[in-house]
Amino acid sequence: MAPASGSCCGSSHRSCIWCSVSALRCTSPSPAERPELVISDVIMPAMSGFRMIDEMTSIDPDIRVIYMSGYVQSRISLPGTPGSVVAFLEKPFTREALLATFRQVMASPSA
Repeated sequence: MAPASGSCCGSSHRSCIWCSVSALRCTSPSPAERPELVISDVIMPAMSGFRMIDEMTSIDPDIRVIYMSGYVQSRISLPGTPGSVVAFLEKPFTREALLATFRQVMASPSA
C-alpha cells in the first residue's frame, strides 16, 4: 500500500531511486525499452549508486554505467562494480568530459 503522500516510499523527493528500480523490475520492459546507459552518483540518499546499479543489473546485466562522485577516485573501487561497461567521472566535471566518457562507454563492447 502506498503511503498517504502518494509516493511509493513516502519520500518527498521528486524522483525516488528505489521507486525507479522497482518500476523497472515490475514493468519488465522489453530489451528495446531498457536503458543502455545509466549515469549515477556513487553516494546518494537512501541507496548507494552501486546498490541501485546492482538492482538494475539483476534485471538487465548489459546496462552500461558511468559513476560519478565528488570523492577521490582512489577511494572508490571500480573493479567488481555492477554494470556491463563501467566508467568513472570525478566531480566537478565539464560537459566535454561527460561527452567523452559517454562516447567511450557507448563504444566499448558489452561484457
